Amino acid sequence: MCRQQVGWLILPRKATLVAILAVFLLIPLVSSQSTLVVTVMSNKSQYLPGEAVTILGRVTDGQNNPMMGVIISIEVDGPAGALEVKSTYSDSSGAYSDTFTLPQSPALGQYTVFVSASRAGFNNGQAQTKFSVGTQTTSSLSTSTAPTSSSRMTTSSTPSPPSKCLIATATFGSELAPEVALLRNFRDAEILPTAAGSSFMMAFNAFYYSFSPQVASYISSHDYIRAGMRVVLYPVIGILYITNRLFTILSFNMELAVTASGIFAAFALGAVYLGPIAMIASRLFRNRNISTNIRVAQLILVCCLVSIVGIFLAELIHQNTILLATTIATVLGSVALGGCAVPYLTRTLHTKT
Repeated sequence: MCRQQVGWLILPRKATLVAILAVFLLIPLVSSQSTLVVTVMSNKSQYLPGEAVTILGRVTDGQNNPMMGVIISIEVDGPAGALEVKSTYSDSSGAYSDTFTLPQSPALGQYTVFVSASRAGFNNGQAQTKFSVGTQTTSSLSTSTAPTSSSRMTTSSTPSPPSKCLIATATFGSELAPEVALLRNFRDAEILPTAAGSSFMMAFNAFYYSFSPQVASYISSHDYIRAGMRVVLYPVIGILYITNRLFTILSFNMELAVTASGIFAAFALGAVYLGPIAMIASRLFRNRNISTNIRVAQLILVCCLVSIVGIFLAELIHQNTILLATTIATVLGSVALGGCAVPYLTRTLHTKT
């Protein structure tokens, strides 16, 4: 039995060393990604004073794959100087849009829209288009784009604004609550701008928003449930606070930062929320074969290490499907490991004492 356990312990150590070496070898390659391709257009070529102007476009990578979570900076310059400076994000189809209203007495003439797309691991993409403001207009579509945009502009739906933290907002009573702001800022400013983070959020949003509106509505209408949910969510707030600090330390490489901080957060959440359940299960089945449980945990660890390497490989070859699968596998594996770690560490400490 001892030899078997030693053999299983050696495997994760070797896999860990191989995974760490592979990650550090891939980091420089991931950092030298291709240039983003961005297109831009206005919904009309001419506008009247006081009219609403919609700027829209799409972001892809070098292989025409849509890019989600790309930061889009929009600047509108007119005859009198800069008129509008805004930023937004691209959605899951790579589309983005922004609308602003012209002043009632704007400078008449031609306006230029400059757009820059930025995301960690890619060179910035740029594009521009023009529209005019006068006393008479024609309803036509402006289609000029910068030379950096090599693909044809495709029609796409207007992306919705960033998704809300519905359950947290219902629990803490306001979108402006510090706890909600921490969750939202961590998602929008640190997770979404990265390739791995935006891929995970795409899958997470599909799952989360399938039930969160109903849950949030129930929480907001029951004060005692709201109080209980605050207790449940406070560990999440604390974990994300620490995760944010880890992300900042590793922010010299955004993809490494989001991967490492994501693994830490998933592991910690698994330990906090699944750990007690695993503790109870281990006590109920204490007479079962312990070595089998250890093997299961070690198998999860190996799968996590393989999926981590898969994340960096997927980013390197721009395979969004593989990136989505490996990101989800890493998060779920880390959560499971966090849950398994609690009874294991408890048993170890109990044995030593």
